[in-house]
Amino acid sequence: MGFFYTVVLLAVVVYFFFPSLISKPNKSPRTVEVEDAPQKPGEGRPRRNATHAHELIKTPVPGCLTVDKLFQHSVEKFADRNCMGARNVIRVEKKEVKVQKGDEVVTQVHDVPYCSDYVFKTYREVGDLVAQFGAGLEKVGVQPLTPVTIFANTRPEWQVAAQACLARSMPIVTIYATLGVDALAHSLKQVKATCVITEAELVDTLMKALSEWQENIPGPLPLKDVIYLDKNASASKMNQLRQRLAALKIKLHSFQELITVGHDKKAPARPPKPEDVGLLMYTSGTTGLPKAVVLTHSSMCAAIGGGLKSFGRLSENDVYLAYLPLAHVLEFVVEMAVLHVGAAIGFGSARRLTDDTAFDDKGKPRGDLSALRPTLLVAVPAILERIKAGILSKVKKGPLVLQWLFDIACYSKKLQLQAGMTKSIWDWTVFAPVRRALGGRLGVVVCGGAPLAKATQEFVTTVIAPVQQGYGLTETAAAVAMSHLDDLQSEVVGAPFPCAEVKLVDQPDMKYTSGDKDESGRDTPRGEIAVSGPMLSNGYLHNQAKTDEDFRADQEGKMWFYTGDIGQWMENGTLKIIDRKKDLVKLPHGEYVALGKLDSAYSQSDLVNNIATIALQESDSVVAVVLPNRKQVEALASSVGAQGSWADVCGDEKVAKKALQQLNDTGKKAGLSKFEMLSNVLLVTDEWNSENGLTTEALKVKRNAIKDKYSDEISEMLKGKDKKNQSKKK
Repeated sequence: MGFFYTVVLLAVVVYFFFPSLISKPNKSPRTVEVEDAPQKPGEGRPRRNATHAHELIKTPVPGCLTVDKLFQHSVEKFADRNCMGARNVIRVEKKEVKVQKGDEVVTQVHDVPYCSDYVFKTYREVGDLVAQFGAGLEKVGVQPLTPVTIFANTRPEWQVAAQACLARSMPIVTIYATLGVDALAHSLKQVKATCVITEAELVDTLMKALSEWQENIPGPLPLKDVIYLDKNASASKMNQLRQRLAALKIKLHSFQELITVGHDKKAPARPPKPEDVGLLMYTSGTTGLPKAVVLTHSSMCAAIGGGLKSFGRLSENDVYLAYLPLAHVLEFVVEMAVLHVGAAIGFGSARRLTDDTAFDDKGKPRGDLSALRPTLLVAVPAILERIKAGILSKVKKGPLVLQWLFDIACYSKKLQLQAGMTKSIWDWTVFAPVRRALGGRLGVVVCGGAPLAKATQEFVTTVIAPVQQGYGLTETAAAVAMSHLDDLQSEVVGAPFPCAEVKLVDQPDMKYTSGDKDESGRDTPRGEIAVSGPMLSNGYLHNQAKTDEDFRADQEGKMWFYTGDIGQWMENGTLKIIDRKKDLVKLPHGEYVALGKLDSAYSQSDLVNNIATIALQESDSVVAVVLPNRKQVEALASSVGAQGSWADVCGDEKVAKKALQQLNDTGKKAGLSKFEMLSNVLLVTDEWNSENGLTTEALKVKRNAIKDKYSDEISEMLKGKDKKNQSKKK
């Protein structure tokens, strides 16, 4: 009996703390070099996904090379299955709620929605709406090949309108709902918009943009029709809008009106062709006005096909929570992939994901995650950072024994993941309450849009669900690379989509070449990521110079898109993003500084919630503007005797000096050079988001906007340092 217990104990110890003795990770090559590709000087040979070494995917269904055919295929195959659903907002009340702000929980008064359960329509019902809305568009005068602008938040009607337009050869112009008046006016003018689909809460922004547009052209606007999607929009507000638009000779229609007008579901006057433009997708660029990327039906079909192969586990039994902007290429392509396999899409909002942000109709806390119970979630890093911070905050409030058990479970599960074990008993015990709060059925989280911190990826994969990191751009229809479920290395974006091939082009100024080796002498090819494949965009609308700069054909005539990102091939053929070419700045003394690389390095510090490093030509140095972790900075302030309000602490010179020291220590550990060290740090208390223009809609930092906002503070900070240096010289 003693021997039996010994064996059981050993088995338990091995399972929890030495899993590598019983399981091994999959280390098989993920990519192969393209066989017929010649070796060219100054670049590495192109690579493809090992599963599609000889031919790239062009569509998920042979013969279906337009998006409308893919959607119709799903309507026919999955007619009676749930397709799209949403929660009805019953009422909105002002309530005190606890909100996660970075690393802390604060109490604020918010408008809190009371919502119904999800109500779904089947594929057949959605297919009917698409046909009716499309027929309605043609009957009110929208012609084939005429772009239709969608300026609205993510919702079922957005997707219905999009499918209707795509089926009738009407290119969709996608514009972020958070876009400012100037950028919106620029987009409307550039496409000469004749039809805009919007919603009630965006009407004021639209009217301001129309006024700005009207000021710049003689005669009436080209715009003929505005369609609002809201079912319960205020009648008085819509009547006022109707009158304002009528003065501009523009007609106003409701979504339901077009459904009624198109009840006969008349066939499209001109079905689309594979080479037709399907999307004019405006980017949420970090600098300047947005650019319109031209995507054809065939490029979108290739991206959907490649995405489905890379996801690996998507099926008709999945449920997807849609809350990211549909104007973002990642969300659009993912939703198309979900629809193709017959899965259900529940539309939600980033403002009510968790139970502390919404209530059900009985007054019980119930966010979209727990109401829908999705199996698939796509998130940008900022969302995952918020979820992680919320979980850790709750854990720290629990008894010490539970905190200890949570830490043990995290440590053990990480060992199991490293050994290739994707399931663990911890998932059904210690981590079960966390998973239930997020619906309890999440099987995978896909992350894209920006780099994800290693610690966050490891935490979410360990506690919630495996994180597949994806890498793509609007110019590639979101499809470049994605990690596989059995290869979840952190900071790696995986193998190329089966619709893409990737090569690395030498950047000698940055000291990245295809012949690079690591300290052990192993090959570590590095360079600018260039992408080719059937999912590539045709370029930028009315911007030939930028198109020629970013899209270049090689000697064999193959078109490549040069991303501006610096990548490295890992030992198993997966891709890692290590730098950003467009962030390269030359200091007066001749050194090149890659600011994206510095952001990534310094963000590993516990002091940092978000960061923007800035190269100052006038002082030949790099400074950092930091949105700090409050608890860490308050502890630091206590150690140097600084007191006062949060703003006082962040502005204290002793705190800044100590923070600078800690950040540079982090930089040294990351292997940064002496000229890459920070000369100053500015700690700020503002929020950074798309609403105040400091991040894009995809939550990427807008470096120039941050530099402009804090220019006075940076100048004062540098003056203070100069005075100190002069005093020392005296």
